[in-house]
Amino acid sequence: MPASGVRALAEDDGTAERARRLRVVVADDSGMMRRTITHILQAEGDIEVIATARDGAEAIELTQRLRPDAVTMDVNMPHVDGLRATEVIMGRHPVPIVIISSYTKRGGKAAAQAMTYGAVEIVEKPSRVGVSLDLDLQAEEIRFKVRAAARVRVVRSAAFGMMRRPAAVAPLSSTHEPQRPRVERKEKPGKKELLPIVAIGSSTGGPAALGEMLPSIPFGFRGCLLIVQHMPPGYTSDLAHCLDQRCALTVVEARHGDPLVPGVAYIAPGGLHMEVADEHIKLHAGGRRNLHRPSVDVLFDSLRAVAHRVQAVLLSGMGDDGVEGMKALRSNGAAALAQDEPSSVVWGMPGAAVKAGCAALQFPPARLAEYLCAAVGVDGRPAAPVTELSCVVIDDRRASV
Repeated sequence: MPASGVRALAEDDGTAERARRLRVVVADDSGMMRRTITHILQAEGDIEVIATARDGAEAIELTQRLRPDAVTMDVNMPHVDGLRATEVIMGRHPVPIVIISSYTKRGGKAAAQAMTYGAVEIVEKPSRVGVSLDLDLQAEEIRFKVRAAARVRVVRSAAFGMMRRPAAVAPLSSTHEPQRPRVERKEKPGKKELLPIVAIGSSTGGPAALGEMLPSIPFGFRGCLLIVQHMPPGYTSDLAHCLDQRCALTVVEARHGDPLVPGVAYIAPGGLHMEVADEHIKLHAGGRRNLHRPSVDVLFDSLRAVAHRVQAVLLSGMGDDGVEGMKALRSNGAAALAQDEPSSVVWGMPGAAVKAGCAALQFPPARLAEYLCAAVGVDGRPAAPVTELSCVVIDDRRASV
């Protein structure tokens, strides 16, 4: 056994069979959880847990030495926690990381921050008590997300060594609960403001894209942003808080009845659809769409009546949620944009929009922010006509300048 205490798991003699298996490292400070997650992953024969780690330092060392196809990462671990381990791994030697963590106030913030560092998915930690239907469902979700993560093309995180870790996240022992920024709308009497709307859909790799895009939008942005990020319930408030610490925009988890306010980014709560009705946010727990709740298509569909003032954006993510809604928005006068393939962890949702012919523009996240500031306008700067922007336009084949 290595001095670090890492337990490398024995391999069988089936070289051809082993070559087809996904190679995974499991990091968790609980021996029981390491065994449980290992059993779940190896239950169907196509995944092999090649090593386990008891803290983030071991996870970093194992990932660098073994180069697995994917890593499952707990958040709250001694010595080096999962947040720091994710930041280092994604900054030095990127590997797809799936966060597996029990939701707690401190763990939730760290898990959400890990997503902005480049972790690709979050899964609730399995029950510690016996075998149940819940555990069976979680087991299938864990296997599905690890398989999907192993197929994604991860990119080195620009955050490593440069991103200031929010004070509310850095000490995991912190119990401070940040206050939600006040969201109020001030209108001139007798005049109803026609607010520009940026509607964003994202999934796998989306938090990292949002973490690059939103901080690039300056104070005084004249529109509001509505964001549907596929994420489990509970974590979206922490994602909003992590992003809010780094942005000139106010970033909040949306609440039912919130008015649309310029300079505010609203993130749909996990487990609830988000729509817009009469310039206010409507949340509901309707049926899943495209297997998701919240669904990007549900948000996009609710904006058809105001499509002429909508910028619809699809960021990195698996599947095609949002493509049909984007198609309808564009046919009604909305602008339609997608994250470009080189910068996407998974060019699924944005790629489907491009292939369907409904996303006319493609940019990396920082350029998306630049485009939106020009198209929507920032206080002190007039909005620029789209024809004057440097961009890749699919429809008329103009090249980037």
